[in-house]
Amino acid sequence: MNIRDILERYKTDDRVTALAQAINAAKNPRIQLRGLVGSSDAAIAVALYFLQHKHMIFVLPEREDAAYFQADLENLTGKEVLLFPSSYRKPFEFTQPDSSNVLARAEVLNELNHSSEFGQLIVTYPEALAEKVIDRASLEKNTLEISVGNKLGLDFINEFLVEYDFDRVDFVYEPGQFSIRGGIVDIFSFSHELPYRVEFFGDFIESIRTFEIESQLSVEQVKSITIVPNVQSKFLTVSNISLLEYVDAGTQVWMKDVQFTLDIIQTGYKKGNPTLESIIRRRKKQKPRMD
Repeated sequence: MNIRDILERYKTDDRVTALAQAINAAKNPRIQLRGLVGSSDAAIAVALYFLQHKHMIFVLPEREDAAYFQADLENLTGKEVLLFPSSYRKPFEFTQPDSSNVLARAEVLNELNHSSEFGQLIVTYPEALAEKVIDRASLEKNTLEISVGNKLGLDFINEFLVEYDFDRVDFVYEPGQFSIRGGIVDIFSFSHELPYRVEFFGDFIESIRTFEIESQLSVEQVKSITIVPNVQSKFLTVSNISLLEYVDAGTQVWMKDVQFTLDIIQTGYKKGNPTLESIIRRRKKQKPRMD
C-alpha cells in the first residue's frame, strides 16, 4: 500500500467526510480533534484539503514542530508546502533579522496574491504569526510585474529598485540586490529563492530566467515575474495586519496546543507593537530636513 492508497482511505472514511460536512455547514466552525497519533493529523488535513481545496494555515507550537509537519504535508501531497517563519533569528529579537526568513515571508504573501483555485497549505508557529504583515492592497501597489515582450526602460527599473531599497551591486548574491550590465538586469527579489536574469532588446524584454548564484548557469525560463521588495522593513507601519487578516475569507486555521499558542501570540503583540512604533518614530527623526 502506497501513500496514494492511504490518502484514498482517509478521504472516504466516514469520520473524515463527516468532519468535512461539519466544517462546510457552519459559518465559523470550531472543531477539536482528539486521539490523533503519529502523522494522522497531517493525513486528515491532507484528505480534507483534497476534498475541499481551500487555503489552510497550520500553527504548530514551535518552529521545529512546524518544520516536521511541513515535511509530513509535502510527503503526503507531493507538492510544495509554504513555511511562514519569523523574520528574526531568535524569537522577538528585533535587532537580528534573518534575510532568508524575510524572503520566505514575502514569498508566502506573494503566493497568496497569485494563488490558484486549489488553495495553499501554509505552516507557521506563534512567534511568526505574532508579526504583522503588509496589507494586500499595499503589496500589490508596491510590486513590479515584468513579462517577456513588455516595453520597460532600464532607467525605470533602476529607479524602482533603488526606491524600494534594493542595493545595486556588481553581482547579486542575496535578496534585495540587483545589477545592470548593458542590456542584462539581474534581480534578487524577496519572493523567490533564486535571482532572475532579465535580458533586453532595446526597451523590450526578450527573455527572463532564473539562475544559480555560484555557477551563473540558467535554471528555468519563465514568461513573467513579480518583484517584491523587503516588505518587513520598507513598509513597516502601525496599520499592518495579521496574516490571518491577509488570507482569503474561508481559510481554515488549524492549531495544536491552542492555549499555549495563543499565549505566545499575545506576548508577541505586546513585545512587537511598542517596538514597531519606536522604529517608525526613529525613522521619522532620521528623515532629511529641508530648511
